[in-house]
Amino acid sequence: MDLSHLISLPVVVVYGILLGLITPYVIGKSDKHGTLVPGSIAVAVGSVLWLLLTWIGLPHSGAAIWLLVMLITPPVTFIGIRYLRSRRTQQDEQQLKSL
Repeated sequence: MDLSHLISLPVVVVYGILLGLITPYVIGKSDKHGTLVPGSIAVAVGSVLWLLLTWIGLPHSGAAIWLLVMLITPPVTFIGIRYLRSRRTQQDEQQLKSL
């Protein structure tokens, strides 16, 4: 039984954590979300993408799965953070109008 694939997902999780740590410096810090939100989005996106690509049939030892995860996770994370910021801004404005 080959257990080499078990180390792959934790590597993706560590990549997501590192991506979450640098995200505030790349797109700017915000008071619209907590400090753990970028990391949690990156870990979730990377893990789901990894599992989806594994389910599709890409081998763990191939370069394609690694490149896809490493190249798709950052833009999706940045888009998710920007979307979250815009929604929070809209909700704050609506709440201020209602007061």
